[in-house]
Amino acid sequence: NGTCARRSSSTWKACVWTVTVATGTFNDDIGTVSFSGLGAQIYRAEIYADRIGAVLTSRGSLGIVETLITADQALANNAAIGRIEADGPGIIDCIIGANGGWIGTLRGTGPESDLIRNLVDSTDSIKVVTGRNIYANVLDAPRMMDTITATGNMSANTVSTGGIGRATIAGDVLGNNFTIAGPVTSLTVGGEFYTTLILQGPQVARLGRMIVTGPI
Repeated sequence: NGTCARRSSSTWKACVWTVTVATGTFNDDIGTVSFSGLGAQIYRAEIYADRIGAVLTSRGSLGIVETLITADQALANNAAIGRIEADGPGIIDCIIGANGGWIGTLRGTGPESDLIRNLVDSTDSIKVVTGRNIYANVLDAPRMMDTITATGNMSANTVSTGGIGRATIAGDVLGNNFTIAGPVTSLTVGGEFYTTLILQGPQVARLGRMIVTGPI
């Protein structure tokens, strides 16, 4: 609840309030959707355009929850969605889709910001996925996922991609299903590894370096 005032043709800004069941529709681009202030939240919003620069909530916010974010007309090898970043509890129960270009960054920015139960689908790549715990997400990118980082655990996710550059998980990696069509350059796990990892074509699938501190 609250209001959102347009500051420029490509930027929306609001403080403290929650956006609930809000819809932003553009025939071209959205630059930035940004909500800031203690208790700010993007909740049950719909944000869609040809291309989206960024969807953000600031430090002290309540994150991005149950929100649809889609970009449908990006050019190949270009950004469809530049970045989605949320503090507080993180990014939870969202549907994020990119058709044509890549998704840049999905990030839980705070020390307790998780990525939980999101459906993320790109027809290109997903550059960066990072948060405290990464739990029960579906991540689909036929090209590369460059970086996956969790300061906590990564559990119960389904990941289908053309390759992973570097995955670094400080805690456990449990109950995930990875299907990788190309290379996994580096996988580092600080805890236990109990996950299905399938490397299969059509590209040359290979596991580069895998370091697991705990049991496998």
